[in-house]
Amino acid sequence: KSWCSYRVLRPSGGEKCRLRYRSETSIERSGNDSARGAIRENVPLKITDLKVLHTQGGHANWIFVQLFTDQEIIGVGESTIERHQLPVIKTLESFKDFLVGKNPFEIEAIWNALYKQTFWEGQLVVLTALSGVEQALWDIKGKALGVPVYELLGGSCATRFAPTPMPGHSRALSPNRV
Repeated sequence: KSWCSYRVLRPSGGEKCRLRYRSETSIERSGNDSARGAIRENVPLKITDLKVLHTQGGHANWIFVQLFTDQEIIGVGESTIERHQLPVIKTLESFKDFLVGKNPFEIEAIWNALYKQTFWEGQLVVLTALSGVEQALWDIKGKALGVPVYELLGGSCATRFAPTPMPGHSRALSPNRV
């Protein structure tokens, strides 16, 4: 394994910080590399909007949260909980005022602030909503840096997997159908 790093630049052009993560392969990114990611140098990302998508599927109703940034990067997270969709949707919508204007790279600070501002800390509905927001924040960070989220979290764990049936389905998926 090798260390990879990314530079985040100040408006003056100097290096502000270096983000490092461990990777299976050696990936070098430099200030002149056009494949570095979608983030514009010199401008910090800001969250501009939050939208909740409520779908109605056959065996489950899925709730997705989208976070939009000023640099047109959209992060997507999933906040599904059975039989409690409306409270999760309302909780996600209540997070919008807090999130707009925040830097999506500050994942831990945002998570802690949202968790601590709720009346029922640790409640299942709040944690479900927070999980979708956190997934969307990691999605934005990965897209902005031009790397998959699993690389930011320490690298891949497996290169192969065995298909298994989903709950409610009677047969396993064949490898050709995955």
